[in-house]
Amino acid sequence: MKKERYEMKYTQYDFLDELPLAVYPQENWIVSNRDIPYLHCHNALEIAYWVEGEGNFRIEGKEYTLRAGDICVICPKTMHHSFIGKGIISRCKYLYIDLVRFMEMFPIPIDGIEYLRYHSPEFVNIIRQEDSPELVPLILDIFFEIEKKPLHYQSSVLSRMGLLLIGILRQQESVLENRGEWHKENFMIADSLDYMDGHYAEDISTEMLAHSCHMSQTNYRRVFGKIMGTSPMMYLNRIRIEKACEKLFSTTDTIADIAGKVGYTSISAFNNNFKRFMNCSPQQWRKVARLNRK
Repeated sequence: MKKERYEMKYTQYDFLDELPLAVYPQENWIVSNRDIPYLHCHNALEIAYWVEGEGNFRIEGKEYTLRAGDICVICPKTMHHSFIGKGIISRCKYLYIDLVRFMEMFPIPIDGIEYLRYHSPEFVNIIRQEDSPELVPLILDIFFEIEKKPLHYQSSVLSRMGLLLIGILRQQESVLENRGEWHKENFMIADSLDYMDGHYAEDISTEMLAHSCHMSQTNYRRVFGKIMGTSPMMYLNRIRIEKACEKLFSTTDTIADIAGKVGYTSISAFNNNFKRFMNCSPQQWRKVARLNRK
């Protein structure tokens, strides 16, 4: 089988000063129908509302078809892209939410919101309009409030964001109810996920991560693989490569310097891992990402 190739593109989101939200752009995006789509991930929770036409999302190797009215939810650090067939016109609206900042700003705790911070094989990415028709008006209201900025729009947007996230969590309810032990285990490894995100440049071992979760290495590897669909070290490498992409895009640091700043002591290990995740070398990725910069 021929290996699928992707155009590599990095998008840097600038969140609003007054809200944990980014809207790019406020008008509808026309979804790409190029033969070579792009693959990317980011730190925000992405909520895509399919406005017109039909198209596809590929999320962590799984492909989904969306029609007008459907919603796609993509957790942070989840590799994905959207695409459509030739001759088809499709449009989307996109919201990007900084979940950590949202949890700091929202006055009422939302039970289970941490579940939206990490992708898992069981996550329900696609919400059909007929299954949750109340979510689309919330999304459209958020766009309206951000664009028009009526009196107290910040409070209005924040409250609608809370209702939107609650609605998304309710779509995960069948998974959480049927996999109660899985849900419990998800939070057992949450501390180690946060640790990797904050300390990716340091020397991290599976033993250290397991200890932070008060688990044996064997049990930690088992639970981690069950929840995240990959090994702890593979997940850590993906965080490091994601951080490397940010630095390749936004700085003039050398490849060797960036490798060291994201936790690699060997440039060859960095290059090999980068190619594994991004299907090209760091030099090639930097060139393409800057050419596509908006």
